[in-house]
Amino acid sequence: MKNMFGKEKQKSTESEPSSTTSRNKKQPSVEPPEVEDVDEEEEEEDDGDKYWQSIHFEGEKEKASEIIRDIGENGVFLVRNGDDGGKVLVVFADNMPKKYKVNCKDNEYFIATAGPHAETLEEMLFEYFMTDLPNTTVKLTTPFQLHPSQQ
Repeated sequence: MKNMFGKEKQKSTESEPSSTTSRNKKQPSVEPPEVEDVDEEEEEEDDGDKYWQSIHFEGEKEKASEIIRDIGENGVFLVRNGDDGGKVLVVFADNMPKKYKVNCKDNEYFIATAGPHAETLEEMLFEYFMTDLPNTTVKLTTPFQLHPSQQ
């Protein structure tokens, strides 16, 4: 068997390198690379948290519609507080901001009774990335805060 330098290696029955080899050759000092102690799952959760936090708009409802209108790209959306204390989804669709009241009944969030229902607001919104919103052929695409025009 040859070693990494192409020279014949002596066979040894020992599982450790022979003591002769260790004495005759100075082993280079190799330090292991530094590894950040980051839990990948925790990092993904942080990214997910940041993503879903970027959907919320705190401010006047007129300003929310103005932001979505100014971006003017189908599927860009935000969630604002409604007058009744609930939530309202505002999304650009069909050349204008459309507003959908987010309902919560029996611990399920939904926009339309016949549409997707979910245990959390985020899960319900996620469904509308794959399902057309009511009364349009537009799906959700980008939270307003993550749109390039808002960076």
